[in-house]
Amino acid sequence: MIKKISYQYIPSLVFFLLVMALPQRVAAQPETFAEVIGEILSILGVVFPLLSVAAVALFFWGLAKYVFQAGNEGAVQQGKFMMTWGILAIFVLFSIWGILAFFYGEFGFTEGFGTFLLPTG
Repeated sequence: MIKKISYQYIPSLVFFLLVMALPQRVAAQPETFAEVIGEILSILGVVFPLLSVAAVALFFWGLAKYVFQAGNEGAVQQGKFMMTWGILAIFVLFSIWGILAFFYGEFGFTEGFGTFLLPTG
């Protein structure tokens, strides 16, 4: 038997993941405003790709419901609903990503927002 997922726990899970990411940043102790902005943007640089993957997965999940359950009118409506919100989430996330990339460049950071640097060593 498949149990339905309770969506009331998703905000708590996101908060938990953000709190778990903070101890890595606490040791740095930024001293200037630009360093504080850099820390915030670096945390968002980790969170945004995860949210983007979730938004794309939501869209394709809705598309699969729409295609594979074409005979069930309720599932078709739910698929359309999921695809609509998936596209909206993708649009909003990438718009915010662009705005943050602009601010990242304006504060003079050299790596670029959203680029992944692999450890060398």
